Amino acid sequence: MAPPDVQALVHELEVHQAELELQNHELRRAYAELAAGNAEVAFTRDLYRAVHELAPVPLVTLDHDGAIVDVNHAALALLASPRPGLIARRFALFVTEAGRARLAAWLHALTVGAGPIDDTLTLIRDDGAEIAVQVAGVAIRDPRATGTTLAVLALTDLTASRQAAAAERAQAKAIAEAQRLASLGVLAGGIAHDFNNLLTVVMAGASSALRTMPTGTPAALALVEVGQAARHAGDLAHQMLAYAGRQVVQARPIELALLVHDIASLIHAATKRTPLSIEVPDGLWVTGDPAQLRQVVLNLVINAAEAMQGRAGGITLTAGVDPGGIAIAVRDEGIGMDDATRARIFEPYFSTKFTGRGLGLAVVDGIVRAHGGRLEVTSAVDVGTTFTVHLPARAAGAAVAADEVTDDSPWHGAGTVLVVDDDDAVRRGVTRMLAGLGFAVVGAGDGVEGVAALSADLARIDLVVVDHTMPRLDGIGAATAMRALGFRGPIVLITGYGDVAAAPQGLFDTVLAKPFGIDVLRRTLRGLLASPAHAAPA
Repeated sequence: MAPPDVQALVHELEVHQAELELQNHELRRAYAELAAGNAEVAFTRDLYRAVHELAPVPLVTLDHDGAIVDVNHAALALLASPRPGLIARRFALFVTEAGRARLAAWLHALTVGAGPIDDTLTLIRDDGAEIAVQVAGVAIRDPRATGTTLAVLALTDLTASRQAAAAERAQAKAIAEAQRLASLGVLAGGIAHDFNNLLTVVMAGASSALRTMPTGTPAALALVEVGQAARHAGDLAHQMLAYAGRQVVQARPIELALLVHDIASLIHAATKRTPLSIEVPDGLWVTGDPAQLRQVVLNLVINAAEAMQGRAGGITLTAGVDPGGIAIAVRDEGIGMDDATRARIFEPYFSTKFTGRGLGLAVVDGIVRAHGGRLEVTSAVDVGTTFTVHLPARAAGAAVAADEVTDDSPWHGAGTVLVVDDDDAVRRGVTRMLAGLGFAVVGAGDGVEGVAALSADLARIDLVVVDHTMPRLDGIGAATAMRALGFRGPIVLITGYGDVAAAPQGLFDTVLAKPFGIDVLRRTLRGLLASPAHAAPA
């Protein structure tokens, strides 16, 4: 080969070598770019996996047949299943029968590109619990097979939100019910007040007229019946006040063991067909009206006995100390109550018995509230019911009120009584009864007139009888002004409402609930004027 040809060949080889080196450089650059791309893909994949796994929302990925191909940690917890037990399992097996057709329709819609889904399903976890979930779903391309898609479902547990909504509805219902019962209580209290005023006039007129008639005559017997009927009507009005939580509470220290002992015979008579256990230890003291608290215990025991309906089991009456004071519980093993019945038991005149009528548990609740306590009830159908009365505790002790004197022997007072009441008929009726007891009476039509009358003749007035509710100046305001004038004699508050919680301690010597007749008035004034604090007027 000639030298020129060799030179040309060498040149050509050098050119090819340069081209190969350039191509190698391009390959090395492309490889580096590919490696960087693969690293980025790996990072993105790992980041997605981390985000997917740590996402608080349960995520389930399904293939075109509805089989589970991936889940995150939240989904494992939601479905109560380990990961190996989920992969390749058909998601429809977690869906209730009623929702499987909708699930199939969603998956089909996603495979044909119908767009995201947003609906609810009820799932059955592996532990058997049913949960409601909000389902949001989208379709993504399946990298394992050309032309196929995967469905990614985000599942939001609705249990907490639905429970919160249910609790909110229950609270709103309870508030509405409380407002309704409060309105009924206000209505009952108002009716009872007017009713008591009318009954006071009836009882005063009957007792005054009876004094002028020979004993045993038809007219006298008729007046006795009028007085008895008025007293029974007064009992009904007091039940209405108890329902309204405004009954007069003649508060004094009470030992519960003695209170229960007083009505033991009545309790055993009410439960004679049912075993009864009484566990009330000595030394538990409360402050309250003994008659009203006896009514509470007796009513609850009678209610428990009626709930037994001949069933096996018994009734337990217990008392003890609880964090808020004293708790009195009456438990039966009777028929129990469902939620609907339990929600209505404190309504006036509601009863589950065909023959049941009256204020019943509504009165019990009102008395308890009037004593500053609360009444709780727990019940289950075919298990039984427990009523628990919570009352404030007090230190041991005893006191006898002046109006506890029960001697009905003839007695006449002396001196001048100021009667203050805005109801003319009530004022006239009380005046007649006081006159019949030997008192001179000065009348006033409201608190302002009463204070003026006392101020004008302070030395002559020995005792004041003042109504609670009056226009311009009520009984509390009038009594306060009278004490400020220097009046130190007894002041008796008469009330048709019963709610005197706002009265300052010691302002009134006693409270007399309307309606009342001359016998009750005599006992009250006799006991009051016989007490060491007040000398009888000369």
